[in-house]
Amino acid sequence: MQPTQDAVDDGPKYRAAGSVRHALRRHSRDFCQDARLRIREVGLDRKHIDKIIAVALSPGAYEEEAVAALRKAREIVKRNPTLAHPEPPSPQKPPSTPPPKPEHSIEYRVSKIRPFWLGIFLSNLSEKAYGLGLRSKFSCDFTEIPTAVDIRCDGSKEACDLFVEHLHCLINYINSQPRRRYPRL
Repeated sequence: MQPTQDAVDDGPKYRAAGSVRHALRRHSRDFCQDARLRIREVGLDRKHIDKIIAVALSPGAYEEEAVAALRKAREIVKRNPTLAHPEPPSPQKPPSTPPPKPEHSIEYRVSKIRPFWLGIFLSNLSEKAYGLGLRSKFSCDFTEIPTAVDIRCDGSKEACDLFVEHLHCLINYINSQPRRRYPRL
């Protein structure tokens, strides 16, 4: 067997079974490795170091590729020691301030609400409380017949006062309506 030049121009090689294939495979591997590690040295930052280390730790990387990546990372860190350690975590933004404690709170119990008016009453009050920006809670007490409703609202004094005014107007409206006998469904 005599030495020959391969297409890789890697120096003399002996033509044995698969030696050309092996040389080409090795050459393409080196090329890929160089391409992966060829990063502009000017703008290196921690992200680039992390990427190089990721190549080194990749389970699919060839051993030579992994070693070369670690050497490259080490070389870069020698030139810029500030890249040796990960950046401290960015300061977390302070937790949003909790909603202010309600300045004012009201509680009412409205009793003897007929079943026909119960849904209308609750829906109307809920919409008004939401529109005024109040935190509201409505609880129905079905042990009383007709039903009773417990109402609690928290928020600014002005909004609570407007809600109480609306509550009284709604109660007056319901009480002013004649009692009708509605057919049972």
